[in-house]
Amino acid sequence: MASPTDFRYTHLSKIDPEFAAVREETDKVFNMLFALPLPQLRGMMATAPPALSSDCPTELEIRYRKVKMRDESEIAVKIYRPLDIEMEVGQRRLPLFLAAHGGGKNGVILVAISNAQELGIDANRVIVGGSSAGGNLSASLALRARDQGLSCIIGQVLNTPVTCHPKHFPFAKYEYTSYEQNAEASILSKKTMNWFWDQYLPDAGRATYANPLLADSLYDLPPALVQIAGLDPLRDEGFAYADALKAAGNNVEIQVYAGMPHGFGRFTTFVAGRRYVQSVVEFVAWVLRKSEPRRKGESPEL
Repeated sequence: MASPTDFRYTHLSKIDPEFAAVREETDKVFNMLFALPLPQLRGMMATAPPALSSDCPTELEIRYRKVKMRDESEIAVKIYRPLDIEMEVGQRRLPLFLAAHGGGKNGVILVAISNAQELGIDANRVIVGGSSAGGNLSASLALRARDQGLSCIIGQVLNTPVTCHPKHFPFAKYEYTSYEQNAEASILSKKTMNWFWDQYLPDAGRATYANPLLADSLYDLPPALVQIAGLDPLRDEGFAYADALKAAGNNVEIQVYAGMPHGFGRFTTFVAGRRYVQSVVEFVAWVLRKSEPRRKGESPEL
């Protein structure tokens, strides 16, 4: 059995001083939130204002539409487009960043592709991204697209992602101490994460698209940014998935935030919060530059 000194990530749980100053108040808010009945909790999470940094663009066109899924159900989609870019037929279309939230389906990608002209997007330049369950869905979307022969997804942003049910985690292959070490962590505890799994996958099955870490192959997936919080029960499954992606030959960037809890990105005034947002911005910019058609005489960006 490994001794504590054999573990690579346990030191990352030492609380960050900036978060330590607000931990007590944060715990009060989230304890109250997670005590709500499920319908009310969903409503609160759906209507909560986004955590935006002070320099976030606000000149946006915002539209809403319903998207029909394969099972004939509908989900709401919120579309943001910068106002300073005029879209006309024949002009270069905008890439799409698809932000996945709880309940997202792969059908959204297919709808986006089939409605590319109406949406004014480049159907060959899609980046998927999300946090927590959204990171799980984003990883799943990238896998599904590859399995279905779609090459439209050119990047994936996986912020503190859920990558494997704890009952099926491959302990023999990867370090996995964070689920117990951070069992009582702020914002997301082991108990709360288990409850989320029970709502999403009551039978705790090994389905690949719910547990991307268990995929038979992670070969030929788009570049990934994996952001990991040190004081998070999900910390080690984030590292495991990043390692598995790299082992399969994929391009992976890892950003680690020692002493920060799950969901810390909402603290946009923190040093770690600002770096968290900036890392996404820089990764997306890099992926888009890399995917742009090269002009004659230009060398590809590595």
